[in-house]
Amino acid sequence: MSSAMELQVPRSVTEHLSGAVVAFFASHGVTCEPVAHEDGAEDGPSELGAMVGFRGKAIRGGLAFVAPKELIASLLPVPPDGARPENQLRDWTAEIVNQIFGRLKNKLGARAGRFQIGAPVCFSGRSIRLAFLPGAAGLPLAFVANGNLVRVHLDCVSVETECGAHPWAITDAPPAAARIVAEGDVLLF
Repeated sequence: MSSAMELQVPRSVTEHLSGAVVAFFASHGVTCEPVAHEDGAEDGPSELGAMVGFRGKAIRGGLAFVAPKELIASLLPVPPDGARPENQLRDWTAEIVNQIFGRLKNKLGARAGRFQIGAPVCFSGRSIRLAFLPGAAGLPLAFVANGNLVRVHLDCVSVETECGAHPWAITDAPPAAARIVAEGDVLLF
């Protein structure tokens, strides 16, 4: 019998997600440091965000990324599109959340179980606030990158499998035989 279960997010997931965010910014030459943060006033800077969902037989959830529009624009890997700058920034924000989630998934490897990743959706506003659903194992993280506040929110719900195992019940110890593929490695199938 399956039932939705609230799970605590293991320290290793926190460390891997934090590392994925820092590594993403480092790959673009931007220093990024984790910080403590609570949502601020409603008159904050214009922000862009993106969320990517994931779903498997025993796990589902999403990863959201929110940052000031100016920071996202400064990270564009191509020249700005003068005709459609807003669309370009939204596309880049979606790619950022994809890259961060890909780095997390790569670090977790087989320990997180099998799941598929959906297409990211983008949103914009000022002082965007994200709330976790009841029963979700939420992980809010905040960073300062080039003096700008960046927020990443992971939420996930695991469904107990027939054998009683929780696929997101990841231990902090690395699996003995797992080989994590390094970013940039070529895989042959």
